Amino acid sequence: MNKKVTMKDISDIVGVSTVTVSKVFNNRDDISEEVKNKVLQVADQLGYRYNPGVKTLKTGVTNNIGVIASDIFLERDENFYVGIYKHLLQVADEHQYNLILSVVSDNQIEDLTLPTICKEYKVDGLVILGEFPEDYIKEMMKYQLPIVLVDFTIRDLDIDSIVTNNFEASYLATNYLINKGHKEIGFIGNIKTTKSIMDRYLGYCKAIYEHDLDLNDEYIIKERDDHKNEIDYELGEELPTAFICNNDKAAYDLIKKLQAKGKNVPETCSVIGFDDVTHSVFSDPPITTMRVRKDEMAEYAINRIITHLNNKNTPSEKIIIDADLVERESVSGT
Repeated sequence: MNKKVTMKDISDIVGVSTVTVSKVFNNRDDISEEVKNKVLQVADQLGYRYNPGVKTLKTGVTNNIGVIASDIFLERDENFYVGIYKHLLQVADEHQYNLILSVVSDNQIEDLTLPTICKEYKVDGLVILGEFPEDYIKEMMKYQLPIVLVDFTIRDLDIDSIVTNNFEASYLATNYLINKGHKEIGFIGNIKTTKSIMDRYLGYCKAIYEHDLDLNDEYIIKERDDHKNEIDYELGEELPTAFICNNDKAAYDLIKKLQAKGKNVPETCSVIGFDDVTHSVFSDPPITTMRVRKDEMAEYAINRIITHLNNKNTPSEKIIIDADLVERESVSGT
């Protein structure tokens, strides 16, 4: 049996992102004619089925797309997923779709209680924002709606997902500190809370081990418990010269704690965050961080829903997007 051609196959040949390929198939104006022609030519050669000349692909029944998020990810200070949601709104509007947001609690997740938008078929597809247990996702899949997982993936499920290359990004961030002369580097984050944080920790570990540096357990600090609730941790008297933080909120809070101990950032201790959200800009000093491409995540998610609505036999894809180092003022050399 021949392997079905996917947008990932086309993007690999042309040398562009899957999001760009999706934009071409949706006649987006922000793609150059040269790239459009290359993508369409490769698509024709591979026998990929698309809808030429159609600017907006609307094949659903409700013209609504559901977004499901855990309430823990939409807390007052957690603006990463709020940022992705804003991009989702913009992309959905471009395709003349409405978004319906459903926020679920830990109890609903534990009881496998789905939002009414699923059970009453009020949406044409679902974007799942932030990590959910596999059993909960399986319960959603019973309603046979197109589903895209954003910022997490479930390896054994035949389902679309898009994640940041967290391992590589953290590896690069740690190497950035090492190249600045830092040899004692800590990590802020609880690896049991999400797979993303686990991957960021492992990328950090790889860089440490590759440079024959010591991985000091006392420098690995949890800022949340295993249930994702914030905890008020204490910094010890002996500190590394730099920290990798699992997100910008953790980096922001760490800087406040360091300053309260009379430690100047970055002169005494350098700090790198993750995500590039508002905490990194409003911090004093502004935080060097790994920027997650929230706009590309949103673009991919909405376009994959539309693709599945147009062709129910479309195979699922698991997409990994790189992150970008944004240099600000929270890092200095030793």
